Amino acid sequence: MEQFFNYAAKRGERNRILLVGDSISAGYGDMVQKKLPEFHVDRLNTSESIHHPNFLRQLEIALRRKKFAKI
Repeated sequence: MEQFFNYAAKRGERNRILLVGDSISAGYGDMVQKKLPEFHVDRLNTSESIHHPNFLRQLEIALRRKKFAKI
């Protein structure tokens, strides 16, 4: 199952970070946001392995939505 969180969509434009990982990485977003307040932090959480074709499709979709300064 995939989840894409674009929390910053309504808060104006700043540099963005995309966190990519499994359910464990889902919990990192708030910490990263607090440590790097000058960035918006979006997340792509998926159970797909990096070698799985679905993972690459999910990542491509996320990367088309916004420009990210860091991934």
